[in-house]
Amino acid sequence: MRILVMGAGRMGAWLVEALCPFDPRLLLNAVSLPETREAFEAVLPHLGDDCILAEVLFNPYTVEQIERINAQLCYLTHIIQGRDLEEMETFLKSPRKNIG
Repeated sequence: MRILVMGAGRMGAWLVEALCPFDPRLLLNAVSLPETREAFEAVLPHLGDDCILAEVLFNPYTVEQIERINAQLCYLTHIIQGRDLEEMETFLKSPRKNIG
């Protein structure tokens, strides 16, 4: 398996330039939090979707987030099966508050 350990600074810049022929399958993010966005913006054009997905899925919060999403989908299924318009309106207020 081809693994990329991403870091910032001169070594990180060198790795970005060297990525094109490398085509890693797993990205390990070793960049400090304040530098993460800049590092990802530099490296994203050189990564395949499956590599990016691995980075997202293997973070320590993924399982909890997926469980919360699954619970919401189960509840939404319950609302739809019961054709409960009032409950659907209540359910949809939460994401609308997050958007705007």
